Amino acid sequence: MKKAVTVILVLGTLAFIMFYDFQGKDIFLKTIVIIIPMLFLLNIFMRNSLKFKNYFTSRYNIFTSKYRYSEAFDLSEDLLFDKVSEVVAQSNYKVSGVNKNRHQILLTTGFSLSSWGENVYIEVKTVGNKTVMNLCSVTFFQIVSWGKNRKNIRKLTGEIESSFII
Repeated sequence: MKKAVTVILVLGTLAFIMFYDFQGKDIFLKTIVIIIPMLFLLNIFMRNSLKFKNYFTSRYNIFTSKYRYSEAFDLSEDLLFDKVSEVVAQSNYKVSGVNKNRHQILLTTGFSLSSWGENVYIEVKTVGNKTVMNLCSVTFFQIVSWGKNRKNIRKLTGEIESSFII
């Protein structure tokens, strides 16, 4: 259903571009009307891959809103990654990518009334004698997150923390 809505939006935009009479109109308007839908489509195809993490989390990407969080643990990198993997597998997030060698996980959320969806990147790495879990929640093609990014991080950290309680 959500993909159908996306396809309808994209087709509607493309139909507008094809049939709108741009004669005598500002070149800036033409550029915006063509480039924005193309960037949206490009983001749709890239969002479910860990390969594009740097693109979505870059501070230069003006089409996303980001919220970052880090926490240190006294566990080994492998043990923490396994624990986090176990927790996210039971969560409401869709696990879209896992790189066990680099200890990275990509979670995605669907469309809602307040968001096009978010990507949540989890990375576990050793820094000094501590293991650090880095989380970054990124809106999908949305400049303002309306608190969704922070909510995603709080929910995940809460689930991870409660999984350590015996």
